[in-house]
Amino acid sequence: AHIERHAARPLQVADLARIAELSVPRLHARFMAECGQTPMDYLRSRRLHMALGLLRETALAIGEIAARVGYASQSAFSAAMLREFGASPGALRRAA
Repeated sequence: AHIERHAARPLQVADLARIAELSVPRLHARFMAECGQTPMDYLRSRRLHMALGLLRETALAIGEIAARVGYASQSAFSAAMLREFGASPGALRRAA
């Protein structure tokens, strides 16, 4: 829930562990057991899926969407979307 509410903010594993009242290694182990991903991989994936929803459901500029999900650079955001979904943000929007 914290990740969903604060997707645009810089989040570190240590911050998430503190919020969950777990040690960093324990949080990492729990994420791997529950999600099959590291905490940072989960965070990146959640941000990108949130961005995909915004691309499909809004007319916000791609740079604005990038900022809303925590990317300071539109080019880094575009590269991450390409890795995650196999297409650029513009192509994903057009496909919707």
